[in-house]
Amino acid sequence: MGDRMGRLSIIALAAFAALTVAAIPTRAQMMSPWNGFYVGASVGGGVGDNKIHQNYLPSPAFFALQPLTTSTSVDGGLVGLGGGFNYAWNGLVLGLESDASLSTLEGVKSISPIPGSLAVPSLAYNRERIDSLFTLRPRIGYALLPQLLGYVTGGLAVGHVTYSSNTNFFTFPMNDYHGSKKEFRPGWTAGAGGEWAINPAWSVKAEYLYVDLGSETVTSFGLVPNLGCGSPCGVTDRFETHVHTFRVGLNFHFGVPTPPPAATPVVAPPPAAVAPQRQSFIVFFEFDKSSLTADGRRVVDAAVAAFKSGKSSIAIAGYADLAGTQQYNLALSKRRADRVKTALVEDGVVASAISESWHGKENPRVPTADGVREPQNRRVEINM
Repeated sequence: MGDRMGRLSIIALAAFAALTVAAIPTRAQMMSPWNGFYVGASVGGGVGDNKIHQNYLPSPAFFALQPLTTSTSVDGGLVGLGGGFNYAWNGLVLGLESDASLSTLEGVKSISPIPGSLAVPSLAYNRERIDSLFTLRPRIGYALLPQLLGYVTGGLAVGHVTYSSNTNFFTFPMNDYHGSKKEFRPGWTAGAGGEWAINPAWSVKAEYLYVDLGSETVTSFGLVPNLGCGSPCGVTDRFETHVHTFRVGLNFHFGVPTPPPAATPVVAPPPAAVAPQRQSFIVFFEFDKSSLTADGRRVVDAAVAAFKSGKSSIAIAGYADLAGTQQYNLALSKRRADRVKTALVEDGVVASAISESWHGKENPRVPTADGVREPQNRRVEINM
């Protein structure tokens, strides 16, 4: 079952990656908030169907013992801390993530009697426990929505694992075999997940990871030679460790810009009686929106009052910040300019007196690097 689940996991990851890559050309205009460092915490659990291969070295002549392969169900909980870094470009998100979790993942298998032990009472008891789990994983994702990131991930996994083997043949004298091993086991992991931005500083995520820690062998010997063994009889148990983990988490993102100050009308001095002076007003907008805020509504009202005091024409120009593509920002700037024009007409300004223009990433009020959100650049300027 474990091998089949592993193959299904790889197929699912390949399909998810193909769909993500196929979506990029048609979603290039999407803007992504996934940039910079983050830390977080997660909780979850895991399940597995691990194999144990038992062999006898040498097999007691009195028995007909053969190599034995059994399966044990592993399950338990996970709780941990993690962090990483994201770099977003035009909707594509590349990142590196690491986490460390305490674990209660454990599997126990008991077999009695052992096949081939004939009429002799016997018991094989094996236990495997993962105390902690560490991963270091690159990840690649895409902003399916501005607030929703889907991603695939894979890389290094290290587990602190305790193996123990107990095999007993209830003969006289009793032949007991006890062995254990505790170590850090390196392996690999792969999976996929999704992350939703609640606001610019906080996000929640759900993630699946397949973890394979390889195999380890525990050898144990009896204390005395008996039952036909030329030397103390031995037992080897080879444990295969692989689990499917599921986690949910909460992340905090660093470097979130502080909220901009409330927009206020920028009003030039009143016009002189002989030569009217030029007046300007600025309406600010929220990120990726073209609807008027309460402050924006007050700026429009002030512009209408100024126009009715003796102006003959109004020029409005829409702008966007430098996040997103030029094509997307040009359309967003037009929607903002259209909204302000509609508000002016609703307040009594004649439509024919209004000239309108819009700009993508050109002429930012506050110069920034490409891709940076800047509240002062999301605006419509009203000049008369």
